[in-house]
This record gives sequence, C-alpha cells and structure tokens, in this order.
Amino acid sequence: MDTKIKPLPLFYLLFGVVCGFLLGTSLNEEISSLLTKLITALSLIILLLFGKKIELAFHMEDIRNWPELQEKGKWYFVITRYVLFRGIILFTLFILPAFSSVTVSVVILAASVAGFLFLAGLLTYFGLGEWENSEQEYTIYLLKNAGEQTRIAQN
Repeated sequence: MDTKIKPLPLFYLLFGVVCGFLLGTSLNEEISSLLTKLITALSLIILLLFGKKIELAFHMEDIRNWPELQEKGKWYFVITRYVLFRGIILFTLFILPAFSSVTVSVVILAASVAGFLFLAGLLTYFGLGEWENSEQEYTIYLLKNAGEQTRIAQN
C-alpha cells in the first residue's frame, strides 16, 4: 500500500506529558490525588481527540505488514496488538494512577483483577474483529493490485 501515515507529534507530546505526570504521582499524597484526577481527565481527552487517528495509524501499519502477521497467526495478532499493547496503555493511563491514592486491599485487588479480565476479554473481542476486517481489506488490496497488473499487461 502506498498510503503514508502522518506523524502525530502533538499526540506524542501530550502522551509524554501524561507519562511525566504519572512519574510525579509518587511524590506527595495530596499532590498525587490531585494529579490522578488530572491524569485521568487528560487521558480521556487525548483518547477522544486522537483515538481515531491512532487506531487508523495502527491499522495501516498492520495492513502494510499483513503477510508477516498472517504468518504468525490470529492469536498472536490479537494478544500482542490488542490485549498486551492496548491493555498496557489503558492500564498505565487509567488504573496505575489510581493505585497511588487508594490503599490496596483484597477487595481492591479482586476488583482490579476482575476489571483486568473484563478488559482483556473486551480487547480480545475487538482484536478478533480487527483481524477479520484486516483480512478482508488485505484481500481486496490484493485483488485490486492483481486487476491493475492484468490491465497493465493487456495494454
């Protein structure tokens, strides 16, 4: 495919700011509580503003490397691209800051594990859908490319 992905410098800047705030949350309990709320709000804003661009960039990269991803298999794609990568990002942005202001107990830990399992299931579902969409898109790309080659050869 000849489509180019535009870099997202503003996204990288904002993501770096959020990560910097994450590192700073361990400094003071009052500041940590305030920053946790700020980080959560900032993360939501970033995802709302740049979510579609980020997903499109990831999708185009996946299509560009689709033969290698097909070779590795569907579950490799789903687990690495969706469950691990997106799960780690969501955990870092939304769950990790909360641990700085919450006292960890068995109930909190159980709720976190249940939330993680729910999120992993949801991401698996979306990953399987993306696999099917990418399969179809790559097949269409191959058919279109073959049609163009045939047309060129006939002329």
